Amino acid sequence: MTEMLLSKGHRLRPGGAYPKTTITIHSTANPHSTALGERKWLDNPSNARQAAWHYCVDDSDIIHAIPDNEEAWHCGSSDGNRHSLSIEICESGNRKKAVENAAQLTAEKALELGLSENEIVRHFDWSGKNCPRILIDKSYIKEEIDWKYFLERVKRYMADMSDKVFGEKFNAELNKRDGLSPSAWSADDRKWAEENGIIVGDENGMRYKAFVTREELVSMLKRTKEMM
Repeated sequence: MTEMLLSKGHRLRPGGAYPKTTITIHSTANPHSTALGERKWLDNPSNARQAAWHYCVDDSDIIHAIPDNEEAWHCGSSDGNRHSLSIEICESGNRKKAVENAAQLTAEKALELGLSENEIVRHFDWSGKNCPRILIDKSYIKEEIDWKYFLERVKRYMADMSDKVFGEKFNAELNKRDGLSPSAWSADDRKWAEENGIIVGDENGMRYKAFVTREELVSMLKRTKEMM
C-alpha cells in the first residue's frame, strides 16, 4: 500500500472525524487509468469535479488518499460521504488481480471497523449510479467477476484473516502463561514432583502455568507408575 494523503486543506479533503458504518465499492469508469493516475488526477488543476476517495486499487498497488475517519465525497449522499469508507477499483490491467486486491483490502477494513459483509455496499445503493460498473453491469463484467463473486472473495478473506488473528492471540496467550510463576500453595507438591522426576523442566523452566499436552501427561503418568 502507498500512502499519498491529500494535503490538509486540499479542496477535495473536507476533513472531519466520522465513524464508518459501511464500506462503499466503486469502479473508476476509466478503462485506462491506474491507481497512481487516479491519485494524480485529484491534484490536477484542471480537475473541477467535487469527488475523491479513501482508497484506489489496481492490479499492482493500493493508494490511500484520505484518512479513513475523514469525509470523502464519493457517493452522492452526505451520510455516505461521512460514514462510508470508499474503495475505488481501477478498470485497467488484470481485472481479476485488481478485484482480488480490492477484496482483500475490503476484508481488512471490514474487520478493522467491526463490519460484516452486510455492510459492504455499492455506489449504486446510495444514488442509483451504474457503479461499480465492472461488477454490476453486464456490458463491463469480465470472466464472471461480478458483485456476487466480489462478496464471496471478501468473505473468504475475512474468514482467513479471522482465523489468523485468533491463532496469533491464542499463541500469545500460551507464551504468556509459560512465563508465569507458580502459586505459593503448590510449593510442597512441586518440590515432591521435581525430586521424584515426575516433573522435568526444559530450557524455559518448569512452566507450571502452561497447559499440559497429552504427551507430557503420558510421560508424567509413566514416571508416577514407575515409582510404585
